[in-house]
Order: sequence, then structure tokens, then C-alpha cells
Amino acid sequence: MKNIYIVFSILLGILVFSSNTQAQVVDVCAGTDSVTLRAGNYHYGTVEWQYSYDNQDWFDIEGANDTIYKFLPEETRYYRCVAKFSECPPVNSEVSLVQLNPQADAGADRIV
Repeated sequence: MKNIYIVFSILLGILVFSSNTQAQVVDVCAGTDSVTLRAGNYHYGTVEWQYSYDNQDWFDIEGANDTIYKFLPEETRYYRCVAKFSECPPVNSEVSLVQLNPQADAGADRIV
């Protein structure tokens, strides 16, 4: 009975941890703010930055193969770094949501 309790506790911990993972949010102004993302300290393997619109389907960013990725965002996207190794499974960095601030448009008929 004690072993079942331990296994249940571990599974519950995994479910709680996986359901609480969220992206770090970075708010920027469109066209003016550059963003610098850092992957961490990888000494082995290769790194590849990826983006996503829904945090589920990921696409490689061509030419982004360093631990630091600096860019000028044009739209709201999720970003992560994937470290790939020859004999081990890939490791994903934390996910960052680079979010553009909405631009207000009061229209031509506004009164000041």
C-alpha cells in the first residue's frame, strides 16, 4: 500500500508540474524594441532557435544557431532554443512569449 501511495504522489507531482508550465512573457513595441533571448550555457552539441504561434507546433529559424538570439519582432510569437546532441535526446530551453503591445487607433473622428 505504501508503494502505491508513493507512485501516486510522483504521478500527481508530474501532472501538477506539467500543467503549470507557462511561457515567460516579454512585451515590446512593434518596430522599435529589439529582443535578446539567451539559451543558457551549452558547451556541447548544436543549438537551433525555433518559433511557434500556438506553443505546440514549432518551426526552425534559419541562421539562428547561437546561444544568443537578437531580433526585431514583427508579430507576437513563442520562442525557444533546442540543443541537439549526437547521442542524447534534444533539450528545450524555457519558452518565451514575445508579445507586441497593441497599437491604439482612436479614428479620425475623435475629440480631444
